Amino acid sequence: MADEQRIDPRLLDTQWSNANLAIVDWTQVKILDDEYKAKQLNGPGAKPKSNGEQLRDYEKAVRANR
Repeated sequence: MADEQRIDPRLLDTQWSNANLAIVDWTQVKILDDEYKAKQLNGPGAKPKSNGEQLRDYEKAVRANR
């Protein structure tokens, strides 16, 4: 997605549906759902997550927090 100078696309004022993500008041969000799910030791049905499942969940949480 970057150009030859490795400059990425501009994401300023990105719209998600009708919301401008740059002006959302994020201070009221304590934790993103992706991070909450990553911290859970069990998956659906109270079955313990495998190491691979835990890793994938944390990778998703890292992407969401970026």
